Amino acid sequence: MITVDPKYKAYIFLDTNVLENYLEKSYPLLNKSIDFLSNIPFVFLFASHYVEYELTEVRKRRLFEYYVDGHYLDPGFRPSVKKNWIYKGKKYDDYKAKIKQQVIKEIDDLKNNHNIYFDYNVLHDGLILPVKALTLDSTISREDCMILTSAVLPNIDTFNLNSAIISSDAQFCNAVNKHHPIIDSIFNPLSAKTPILLHTRHIKESTFQSINLENNSVDTDIEPYFTKIIIDLIIEKNKKDFIGKSTKHKIRVGAIDNILYFKLRKENDGLRTSEGLVIIAKDLSFIKIFTIDANSYKYEGGAITLPFIGRVCNKYSVMLDNVKDDIQPLLNRNGNLIFYYDL
Repeated sequence: MITVDPKYKAYIFLDTNVLENYLEKSYPLLNKSIDFLSNIPFVFLFASHYVEYELTEVRKRRLFEYYVDGHYLDPGFRPSVKKNWIYKGKKYDDYKAKIKQQVIKEIDDLKNNHNIYFDYNVLHDGLILPVKALTLDSTISREDCMILTSAVLPNIDTFNLNSAIISSDAQFCNAVNKHHPIIDSIFNPLSAKTPILLHTRHIKESTFQSINLENNSVDTDIEPYFTKIIIDLIIEKNKKDFIGKSTKHKIRVGAIDNILYFKLRKENDGLRTSEGLVIIAKDLSFIKIFTIDANSYKYEGGAITLPFIGRVCNKYSVMLDNVKDDIQPLLNRNGNLIFYYDL
């Protein structure tokens, strides 16, 4: 597996309900999606200590019902087990040892075998004020305020500027979208940013139709959807350094192809100096860093002096050094991401 600097990773947070459904294998396409994300080097898949505590009690209740009935109840049906922890005449204490062992095993498995990080986002004093403000200023439940805040404030000294939350809770997703300006007003002074909400029944991005991870066939091709989401998060996270995307060009027979042609992200953008370039494959199959000589840039085939702004945005090229044979053909295609890189 390739190694990726955290700077170029998409941070995707998993809500408690998603992990519950994953453990119970309720929706095959959801499990396929989480497994896909957990194996992408460009993704940091995480939850939080608060989610771990929530998940512990959820699994305690669900497993109690499971061991009594011999099967899982429909997730939408919730008998009042927690009042006295007696279900259909059976006491929780009679199943406690087995349930405790299973819950610990499940959470350890998520951490150790599925690349889901819980310990990155800890419970800390810095959560109290924004959670209280969100609870008072919106109609979002106190639990969901804690989920949202724990996703963007990992610990008291750090924050996530660009992240996404995958949730199966339509009420939570709708409430966050409804109160977006309020959430921004609370998070922005903390140098944090409201995450993108991805509802499991409506995973969508700009190019493709939406898919329902709780309903669509397990044979549904999820890769185009999540690849686009990951790329958009990486670009937004590094937008100050994002140059544009590569373009394909014809190669002369026998020529050594070490020239990268590219299109700037928008008209009237220019080029600045940098010590190197980062190139990320459009299919997330590689990330490469190249040192760059400022004199190796060209516009319409002619040498230029940086900084430089051309009339059109798709006439740029740069000569790369030390391009390995296995990477050469992958550079000459449309859509690879290009970023400035300063050593």
